[in-house]
Amino acid sequence: MRAPAFDAHGRYGAGARRKRMTSEESLAAVERLIAEVSAALRAADRESLERYAPALRAAAARFALARQQSAPAGVALSRSWRARVAAIGATLTVQRECLARLCALTDRQVAGLLPAADAASTYAPGLRAGAARTYRPAG
Repeated sequence: MRAPAFDAHGRYGAGARRKRMTSEESLAAVERLIAEVSAALRAADRESLERYAPALRAAAARFALARQQSAPAGVALSRSWRARVAAIGATLTVQRECLARLCALTDRQVAGLLPAADAASTYAPGLRAGAARTYRPAG
């Protein structure tokens, strides 16, 4: 069976008919987008991360909705599905840690380029801007 073609947002591509995604299709979309976000984090590719992170969030919501609509309340997932969902959870944990490290690295790089906002003024406190003073040499 051929995997369905999804766009960057986990939706069917432009050529495909719009229909409600099955639980399997929505889980596959989540897994694909998790892989895209992981690749963007490894490459520190901000543009890809900005594109795929919201798509991953939307795909996860669609999976939860599809799962809720397709299975009666209280019915457990099969063993293979539980393993897939657990793998997604583990990957998300790693992604959160990578994102935190990437943010800390970015903060350090910015701190090295820009002075802190609370840095003391170069000029004496209370000195108001006004006319320049001319000092004459002694003697």
